[in-house]
Amino acid sequence: MNEQESLQIIKTMISRAKESHHRNSFYFILWGVILIGAALTEYFVAHQLNSQFGYLGWMVGGIAGGIISGVYGSRESKRLGYEAFMDKVYGATWGGFGITMVILLVCAVVNKINPIPLVLIITGLLTFVSGAITKFKPLQIGAFVFWISGAVAFFVPVELQSLVFCAAIGLGYLLPGILLKNNETKAHVQSA
Repeated sequence: MNEQESLQIIKTMISRAKESHHRNSFYFILWGVILIGAALTEYFVAHQLNSQFGYLGWMVGGIAGGIISGVYGSRESKRLGYEAFMDKVYGATWGGFGITMVILLVCAVVNKINPIPLVLIITGLLTFVSGAITKFKPLQIGAFVFWISGAVAFFVPVELQSLVFCAAIGLGYLLPGILLKNNETKAHVQSA
């Protein structure tokens, strides 16, 4: 292999890593919208209407988000015809996060503990790791929003924790996802 071929391989790998990073905007926007919807549903149904069914928004949103994410990820892999290294890193990291969340949520519900503060703090960790891996500062800043919001959620009344959660998701997921999507759009315009 000559120098030109080596450089081309490196350029291709860098291009795929950047494309992989930008495609993740879909997940941050999707989960941002779903989680804000679930938290608002809990707030209004459980805390304003005093209904025991406030949890349904979380169930419906979690199932729908999981299915949509899986279908989107599968279609993207087929469309591209390859799986970039960053896709594998993200998949393993966020897959482990998903398993951790299920365990945490089940244990919290069984023990009648509101999981929102814990979820926010753990989400901060994964968001920070994602931002550090991709060198995308808005995600790293979003992680600090999650950590601070998680700490705050421990000290506010339970009925307000879902609103703290909404604010954290909006600033920690949705806003960085939109910024990432804008970067993706700019990258496509510049490459055209």
